Amino acid sequence: MTHAAPRPPRRWGRLFSWIALGLGVILVITAAGGYLVYRHLSGNITTCGLACTPPGERPAEGPGKSENVLLIGSDSRAFAGGAKFGAEIAGARSDTTILVHISADGKKAVLVSIPRDTYTEIPQCRLPGGKLSTPTKNRFNVAYNIGGPGCTIATVEHLTHLRIDHFVEVNFLGFQRMVDALGGVKVCLTKPINDPVRINPATGHKIGSGLVVDAGTHTFKGKDALGFVRARYAVGDGSDLSRIKNQQVFISAVIRKATSNGLLFNPIKLYHFLDAATKSIRTDRGFGLPQLKKLAGELHGLKPGKVVLLTVPLSNPDGHVLIGGVEASVVFWDNQRANALWHALRVDGPLPGTATKPKT
Repeated sequence: MTHAAPRPPRRWGRLFSWIALGLGVILVITAAGGYLVYRHLSGNITTCGLACTPPGERPAEGPGKSENVLLIGSDSRAFAGGAKFGAEIAGARSDTTILVHISADGKKAVLVSIPRDTYTEIPQCRLPGGKLSTPTKNRFNVAYNIGGPGCTIATVEHLTHLRIDHFVEVNFLGFQRMVDALGGVKVCLTKPINDPVRINPATGHKIGSGLVVDAGTHTFKGKDALGFVRARYAVGDGSDLSRIKNQQVFISAVIRKATSNGLLFNPIKLYHFLDAATKSIRTDRGFGLPQLKKLAGELHGLKPGKVVLLTVPLSNPDGHVLIGGVEASVVFWDNQRANALWHALRVDGPLPGTATKPKT
């Protein structure tokens, strides 16, 4: 004679029902919270449409799914509190410009710094009022003052024949916010930097980043971080090229920290960083939160050896030349080597001098 298994008491059934209901509520709240956070972060980003788009015919898109993103560090003071960065400097220029190329397979990234003192032709650009400018020759960073990010993009495309798919612009305040949200960035200096703010007797304007530090390891936050990437006169030979080296070191450190597991798997720290980052940038309308997430994921997945930092090859790296009989602090590209670099990026191929022999 067999016996049926005893039924569980009804109170256990009710308990399981309450647990299931509770889990359901938690899932709904989590999903809603995630949506609200996503909407909040997306709403933080400032976008720019036609005004930031180069006029006229543009280069063709790269092969496959390769992407070119232009990072622009603006020296504009046109924001609340901007006067503390030097109110006597009128207008705005691209203090830093870096072309980021992500290969189609997502396994390689090349970051190319474009010296702001590059003397070049600035093509026709769309002016703030909608009219078109007249092509002119000047320093590269003047393009931003003429027509903002759109003119900087137009100039890069004119020089490289590379299609710029997206841009990300950060001003002084935004840069400080992001570094502070990371808790600072660690940098090791082999030499001290003594670059106090002072008056340039030739112009009467203030010069100097305000950074005064000894050699050794430092964790730079906010104002000191900005001072480090902007220090010029007390670094190396005082040219923009010496400053670019520091910028590349700092950007490498930022990428490592921003894509580290310690940040990505800490929801609170990650949210604070994303909140600060999205409040600090301006992008084109096609480069929102999903694209930023994708870019961060690609950078996180890259091995250190697969991220290459370069500066455009130059024909006069000392940064001094005579223009109209007057000595000017400008640089010119080494066209042969620069064109080889741009060609490699256009076809998404190996960089000049790095091609490997096929295996037998």
